[in-house]
Amino acid sequence: MTFDEHEVLGRFHRALVREIQAKNPEHISSPFTVAEIYQNLVPYRTHRDELGVEMNADYEHALLRLLAGEGDFLSIESRTARQEIREELDSPNPNTGLYRDFAAADVRLNPDRLDETLMEEVSREAEAATQDDDEPTEVEVMGEEDVEESFGEESAPEDGYERLEVEPLGANLEPIEEVEESGGEVDSAELPVELPDEVGEGQVDLPPFENCPWCREALPQQARVRFCPFCGSDVQRVPCPACGEELRLTWRFCIACGTEVES
Repeated sequence: MTFDEHEVLGRFHRALVREIQAKNPEHISSPFTVAEIYQNLVPYRTHRDELGVEMNADYEHALLRLLAGEGDFLSIESRTARQEIREELDSPNPNTGLYRDFAAADVRLNPDRLDETLMEEVSREAEAATQDDDEPTEVEVMGEEDVEESFGEESAPEDGYERLEVEPLGANLEPIEEVEESGGEVDSAELPVELPDEVGEGQVDLPPFENCPWCREALPQQARVRFCPFCGSDVQRVPCPACGEELRLTWRFCIACGTEVES
């Protein structure tokens, strides 16, 4: 299959519709995130041959063009994200991985591009794939009598060795003295201090960003802004620049892929 910049968008859209129909049919008419596209629905590693792309950069460029609205296959709901993606595509050397900055942004399929013929064909493909997964394997099932014979309560060990009862580990250990010769006083500076993860009641903080780290929309600069009013994401978290995993502000590395996060 040869790579064609125009045909690859149609292949990408077809694969996306098929995977949604098979895994999350409700997303045919409801929004889903950008991260779901490249992580779960149409990831590069499993769909590169179907899309007709030879390198990951070709895949990223195609996804970026879809998110920009090319072909009118789908639309991203964040106006800021759509504008930044279009400006990046118009630049001389576009950053094709820009879509990861909008991992939590919602996208929708264009219902006008979901013609009846496409949906019927996609449904048949999804049904065929489901039937292949549900085919029974040839496994010999033991009957009730076989189970009783094999695992009977009175069955003796066949190795001829006597079974010994072993006491639980630590049963004979002496208790550790909790008070040392210092008179039982403990230096409070040596005790570990656990800090709360969330802001306690009565504390009022402004949002840590001027713009939402997920959809890039401007946040209200007022007290108690915890969630973005545009995409609903937690602004006390940031997306991993590589995989979109939700991370805390103080973390230096992604817990899902290990990518170093800029502080």
